[in-house]
Amino acid sequence: MDILGAERNFASLSVKDLLEARDLYHYHLIHRANVVGTAIGLYLIRKSDTWPTRAKPKPGAAARSYRPRGERTLENSEVRDYSWPCIIVFVDKWVDAERFRGGGQGLPPEDMVPKTLYMPDGRTVPVCVIKVSPAEPASAPVLDVQWPDTFIGGGFPLISESQGTRRMASIGCLVSDGHTVYALTNRHVAGPAGQPILSVLRGAEVEIGASTDRQLTRLPFFEVYTDFPGRRTWLTLDIGLVALANLRDWTSQVYGLGALGALADLSERNITLRLIGAKIVAYGAISGRLSGQIKALFYRHRSIGGYDDVSDFLIAPAEDGSAQTRPGDSGTLWHLETTDAAQPLRPLAIQWGGQTFMAGPEKASFNFALATSLSNVCRLLDVELVRDHNTGVQPYWGATGHYSIGAYACDAVRSEKLRTLMLANRDKISFQLAELTPDKIEDVFRDARQNGGFVPLAECRTWSGSRRHRGSRAGGRVE
Repeated sequence: MDILGAERNFASLSVKDLLEARDLYHYHLIHRANVVGTAIGLYLIRKSDTWPTRAKPKPGAAARSYRPRGERTLENSEVRDYSWPCIIVFVDKWVDAERFRGGGQGLPPEDMVPKTLYMPDGRTVPVCVIKVSPAEPASAPVLDVQWPDTFIGGGFPLISESQGTRRMASIGCLVSDGHTVYALTNRHVAGPAGQPILSVLRGAEVEIGASTDRQLTRLPFFEVYTDFPGRRTWLTLDIGLVALANLRDWTSQVYGLGALGALADLSERNITLRLIGAKIVAYGAISGRLSGQIKALFYRHRSIGGYDDVSDFLIAPAEDGSAQTRPGDSGTLWHLETTDAAQPLRPLAIQWGGQTFMAGPEKASFNFALATSLSNVCRLLDVELVRDHNTGVQPYWGATGHYSIGAYACDAVRSEKLRTLMLANRDKISFQLAELTPDKIEDVFRDARQNGGFVPLAECRTWSGSRRHRGSRAGGRVE
């Protein structure tokens, strides 16, 4: 190693370094034929690649053993603990490097996405190329939910009509300017100021208020992140506020998730690549409970007229086969998952759109969410997150409430013999008290849908034979 040479330490690259490199190579990246998007994140390693060892390869061994390893995809690659900061380039067609030889037998070398970006001051920035197959999200039936009759909150549906078309989104959370409390959602659904907005209360659609002129569409990137470069970049925000007609009908809790924790306050000072891979959860009005992880930052979802449009977060679906986000989940509030179940979730971002990729031999659809930092929203609109309004209600009544009654009813039986029988079969009627959590209930429902597993009987819809839960002689099952 030349001690006088420029240091090539990828691990020391910051978010600002990566954004500066992408901005410098703006035209080179957007004009490549197969490029469909870019982002910044951590280098994705093929799962089939061996982990590095301390043994040094023999000189020339790498060149002799080189062979094309095939395309790198979101499905066959992963972030490892030694993954380095990089610019991620998404392409819709994978071409091996040796084909870029020019002449009649190969492709023009200038069409190749570079493996490294060289900065004027000597810094080098790696590029990770990912093959994706963009697609339209698959249609699916609306989630069958019996919304609570008490209060409206985050995760509830938000409905508006425009030009004879009915649009649906999710309510994210409540915010306030100190005088008026608003429901926060997406502008593209809330519409212009004065647009009547509906939701569901006591089993019926009711008008809950009207859209206001306090909205965000998009802003120049450098106006939102003043310390970051981005001269020809717009940041997509897509936020609208709905002035509530009657605050007494509302709770600041998010359905299925409970009371909000402190805002996950982000700025140029603490937006780092440590966010990559962070587990996050949400509750969408269409898809229900959602789990995911932050896959990349500042995802470029569009380029037109020489300008890029980027989103703060690209959120990948969880790998456990749980529900994926779908159209109608716009406005959903995503939260940082905590390791301590007793700690409330920390609100992080508002979903405004999605990106669907096809992957795997069966061409399965993977729906990624695009989301806006809630910190930026609160700062730009000069509002604060409402966390303590009508928080005494049960946040997940539809299932948790029913199962709580079933679990405690086993203890309340007066007959000693009958109580012994009920307690011995509490896991068939409800859940053991230590397991009575929304996550555990959702796991049981998922297993029933996918594998025909047993559903404890205290969920009243199992007895009533609704479309989702139908009783059977052996127990309950979910369809």
